[in-house]
Amino acid sequence: MALKKENVIKYWEERSAKQKRNTVGFSGNINNQMFEYDEKYKFVKNNLLKYTDIHIPTVDYGAGVGRWSSVFPKYLGVEMTADLIAYARKDFPHKVFLKIDHPFEMPEKLMRMDNLRLFTSTVLQHNSEQDILEFFESIRKFKFSEFVFYENNFADAPHCKGRSPSKYRKILDMFYDIYEFDSDEHIVHGENHGMLVVKVKYNQSTVV
Repeated sequence: MALKKENVIKYWEERSAKQKRNTVGFSGNINNQMFEYDEKYKFVKNNLLKYTDIHIPTVDYGAGVGRWSSVFPKYLGVEMTADLIAYARKDFPHKVFLKIDHPFEMPEKLMRMDNLRLFTSTVLQHNSEQDILEFFESIRKFKFSEFVFYENNFADAPHCKGRSPSKYRKILDMFYDIYEFDSDEHIVHGENHGMLVVKVKYNQSTVV
């Protein structure tokens, strides 16, 4: 299963109120959580260096408390939960975080930027299939040339549903001309997590 779009904001507000900075991937044990986060951080950064240019301007959709900001030299965090973005701004004052009011919203300032990377970590897995299609339709007007997704591939819970790399490829094929598709996997807290690096050709014909 996965959350319906209208329930996403409520879910994250309640989770952040309960778990504070530990909202993202909280396992009930702060020491275990930070170890798991370190494993995820190293995995993502190593694969970025392996498959792409880490210096591409990066939009972190669903930035949460901003932990991924230290991976990307050119970074913009986008988040809709007020408590989480407040933590992010306090903990990473040298990075830029913008609050959005609705799921699938993107700052209009991105319209003036080219060759962008969209990064998400365990975000899209919380959205339904229909909402995922709506999300990609809504961002076609922005000039994203690369997508990097990191999530639990096989999550299946009331609040999330993982997707395989092949599933994401089918979805992206509906909206973009893909010319490079790389993926890798690892095990964190006993569950399979995967990372995709997808490079697409951007041109004006992709804009509706």
